[in-house]
Amino acid sequence: MHNTDDVAQQILHLESEIKKYLDRDAVVRLGTIKTAHPELALRVVMTLAELIKQGKIKGVIPDEQFKMILKQLTLEKKDITIRR
Repeated sequence: MHNTDDVAQQILHLESEIKKYLDRDAVVRLGTIKTAHPELALRVVMTLAELIKQGKIKGVIPDEQFKMILKQLTLEKKDITIRR
């Protein structure tokens, strides 16, 4: 059980670091996504953390750019097709 708490703490820490790079509207959008789609929010946080670590994000991400990132992440997931 302790391991789960550690992971949750790490995720919260990452979120707080990511929010420094998001404008106000993007932070609100991330909160909404976190409530409605927690798994997508986690993917977004992990992706942004990696981009920041690589130095690809240096300034504040406006909401429009954040929406494009979300769109790319959701398109990756929707590539699955089921045929009957």
